Amino acid sequence: AKQCPGCLIIRTNIYGWNIQPRPSLAEWIFETLTAGQVVTGFQDVFFSPILVNDLSDTLLDMLREDCGGVYHVAGSETVSKADFARGVAREFGLNEHLVQDVSIRSKNLAAARPRDTSLNVTKAELTLGRALPGVRKGLSRFRQLREDGFAVALKAGSKGPGNAISG
Repeated sequence: AKQCPGCLIIRTNIYGWNIQPRPSLAEWIFETLTAGQVVTGFQDVFFSPILVNDLSDTLLDMLREDCGGVYHVAGSETVSKADFARGVAREFGLNEHLVQDVSIRSKNLAAARPRDTSLNVTKAELTLGRALPGVRKGLSRFRQLREDGFAVALKAGSKGPGNAISG
């Protein structure tokens, strides 16, 4: 921020429908639960997720306001990965009992992962004069985007140039 006054620097935790072939966390949870398979969710890893579409809307608002500096733009609440997975299940009417709580300590992960990447969004909310969306609101929009065909259009749009995708 000191080297580039007026620059807008954002720290975030996103989820959403992914243009890449590899599914995002939320897509993986949805696809796995839809297939009737168990999702293991870390009950001791926390984050403050924001739907990427909500992040995009917020960034446009911040650019209109000519914001500069470092901001945390994420969901307004902190949840465990397991609770997030249960939220996906509830939103889509899937079996949330397929989400099994596990500890990150029980997994032999190749790379170390932080246990808490939650972000305090107070500065962004005060600057914008509004609350950033919470998990339920974001997951509701995530579901609505799927129902409106956004997820399919996004994947189709990744196969060729010139495809405008809005959401």
